[in-house]
Amino acid sequence: AECVRALEEHAAAAKAAEEAAAAAKAAEEAKAAREAAMDAEELAVVRAEAKAARLAADAARPDGRQPRALMELRAEAAANEAEKLREQLRAGRVAKAAASAAAQAA
Repeated sequence: AECVRALEEHAAAAKAAEEAAAAAKAAEEAKAAREAAMDAEELAVVRAEAKAARLAADAARPDGRQPRALMELRAEAAANEAEKLREQLRAGRVAKAAASAAAQAA
């Protein structure tokens, strides 16, 4: 009977270890997904900034196909969009840091 109980305890411990390993793997995958999402947000900001810079450069040397004022408006709109994305990214980071601090305080 004692051997049976020892085997049951061993099996329960092995099952708990498997569950803990699965939970650790899930947490690691969630962390990777969060990092990938952050990378995607940062990439969106970089792309928006590049677009704004390209449009500003185009407006600085008009080719005559489009009015310079229109090109400048497009460049300004792209710069505003890049700034908006940058602010959203910054706000998201602040919110995540605040949530993390609140979780640690709890």
